[in-house]
Amino acid sequence: NAHAGNVSVSTRPEGAPEASFPGLDANTTYYLFARAISHAGAPTAYTALGATVTLVNLPATAVTTFTAVTTASLTAAWSANGNGAGTQYSAALSTSAPYPNASAGNVVVTTSPIGSPWANFTSLYSNATYYLSVSAINRAGSPTAYVPLGSTVTVPSVPASVASTFTTVDAGSMTVAWGANNNIADTRYEATVSTQSTFPNTNAGNVTVSTEPLGSPSAEIDNLVGNTTYNLFVRALGRDGAPSAYLSLGSTVTLA
Repeated sequence: NAHAGNVSVSTRPEGAPEASFPGLDANTTYYLFARAISHAGAPTAYTALGATVTLVNLPATAVTTFTAVTTASLTAAWSANGNGAGTQYSAALSTSAPYPNASAGNVVVTTSPIGSPWANFTSLYSNATYYLSVSAINRAGSPTAYVPLGSTVTVPSVPASVASTFTTVDAGSMTVAWGANNNIADTRYEATVSTQSTFPNTNAGNVTVSTEPLGSPSAEIDNLVGNTTYNLFVRALGRDGAPSAYLSLGSTVTLA
């Protein structure tokens, strides 16, 4: 046939019944045809000898890997590195590196049937570092090794309210609690009590504490004034330094 992708080689002068074929495309089905040629130059008919699929190239880093990063989702992209548009990919986001691993936070997606070198990830933890690893899979189902392609941090979620916010209240201190709201377990929070009902403000009586290094969604706040109404505000602090918005969690009165 006159197909543009044909690659022909001759065993001359060796004459051995084998040949190497350079210049093939990745992840492509090739059909082998062979014929013998006599010393006088007369060929036999071609014999069909089956087909095989070339392997895929390893995925590579794209100019921009992570886009549309939110509290629980993101889009990741990579370079096909010469693989055709029909190449299937397995893309994994993990809170641990390297991958594969058995981390409970792993999210794996397959680009089949689209085959494009990008993927949307959902159901992620907030404020979590995710490492991207991608494997390319050829038409015969043979995958490459997973290639690490960088990491990013999801946006922290605004904390949530819980049934009991002010768990203990004394004259000069209180213990407060809130919901993590999908933030990963070691998220750091900042809790502020203020005698004003809106925050942020510059009230001299504000008391702010950080949960670092524990990261649990609760805090003990000291150095309070007795018989005073305090309003509670909490925010999550992102790993990249960007905080969530403050959540207002009501008020309570310290003991006299």
